Amino acid sequence: MGRESSLPQRVLLDSLIAESHAFNGQEIHADIGPGIARKRPAFRIIFPIVRLASRSRLANMLMVAAVVLGYRVIREPNGDAEVFQYGVSDNNVSAFTRLNECLDLRTRSAICMNGRPIPLGARLKIAISITPLRSAGGALRAQRHPDPLVHLQSVLAVAASVIFSVRPLSGNLKVVCIACDHSPIVMALLAAARQQGKRTCYVQHAPVTEHFPPLTYDLSILHDRASVEAYRKVSKRLNVPFNDDAVTILPPFAEAFRAPQVDPPPYRIGICLSFLPDKPRIKELVASLSARRDVAGIHLRRHPRCSHDWSAIAGMPKVYLRSQQEVGVDFFAAVDIVLVPNSGVAIEALHFGKPTFFTTGADAFRDDYYGFVVGGILPVFSAESLNAPTDFFDGGWKGRFLYHDETMIADVYALQEKVQMSFMKIYWEARKARNPVCPQ
Repeated sequence: MGRESSLPQRVLLDSLIAESHAFNGQEIHADIGPGIARKRPAFRIIFPIVRLASRSRLANMLMVAAVVLGYRVIREPNGDAEVFQYGVSDNNVSAFTRLNECLDLRTRSAICMNGRPIPLGARLKIAISITPLRSAGGALRAQRHPDPLVHLQSVLAVAASVIFSVRPLSGNLKVVCIACDHSPIVMALLAAARQQGKRTCYVQHAPVTEHFPPLTYDLSILHDRASVEAYRKVSKRLNVPFNDDAVTILPPFAEAFRAPQVDPPPYRIGICLSFLPDKPRIKELVASLSARRDVAGIHLRRHPRCSHDWSAIAGMPKVYLRSQQEVGVDFFAAVDIVLVPNSGVAIEALHFGKPTFFTTGADAFRDDYYGFVVGGILPVFSAESLNAPTDFFDGGWKGRFLYHDETMIADVYALQEKVQMSFMKIYWEARKARNPVCPQ
């Protein structure tokens, strides 16, 4: 599944741009660009420039060259690695760590996680190479997207593809693992891996929806049955085959599920903040909670990529700004009830037994992006929610939630053993393809 025949670079670029547009250009993502512009005012200037520059081959070439030179998130594996795991966020690294804990020490020693930046000299050489840049600029102009954020995502993907075409992955490399299937860098890395005959593995790091790219990997390691069904819907929507034999489940939790419960008020309310938050909405919510006698404190937990200044809101009565490095289990131990935006932290909070509510309008994404409200997993928070905070989480809710938390019905150790066997299967297949006498 993960291998393709050799294709001309321009054909690969056209396919890569189409893939990037197919995900990022969906209507459900239309509010993200304006949200980024609100968070970072520089993009109010950058986006109009990109919209104009996308019409020119030369301008697209210059954008690709700029990414090649300055975007150090594009990385390559060390030369002796047999497995390359690429995903630079904390959640990506946690996903790889869960996989690696299932593997034996010999296999772990062959893994390179996130590798090394492309050397400056190599980036300079690529940035002044006319032939690949001309092809890249022509492909981007031919498929320019009217949304500047969507076009920028394609520029990132194309720049990474140019790098991987000039600097092919090591012949020693057998498997490429990724944890964010819609990242433009990942799309380019996967295209290069398949072009060069490598096996591919996807390790889920966050909730998914039917708007995500399809599973086209030699192995996909998913969180739960809800994720399996979401990807099955993706395949049906895009008319792409779904291979059940290439899918296995590994929950993101080692601990057992705890049913949501809470002691009598006053409550300690935890509010999880998105990396693209709506600050006026958060301020209004905090003010209303601070005025309530049944609220003892309001604890704000920032997304790792949230760079907003929260000092004004943190100065309001009863408000505590938690450390941005605090792990989830410690945060949940410090609060009684959790309010979430569009975030996978909702499943984590519920797993640890916290009554959890969705807060509308809290970020730049469409409300209920992951479908947790319509799916009966999260209730919407209102002023009355604190009057009976556990009523929603009854037996019927448990029957729905077990599709999102495999620890409710399965032995985690048995799942880990299955993941080990599934991964070792594609790993040894890749090694045998290079060395027919390698052991089973």
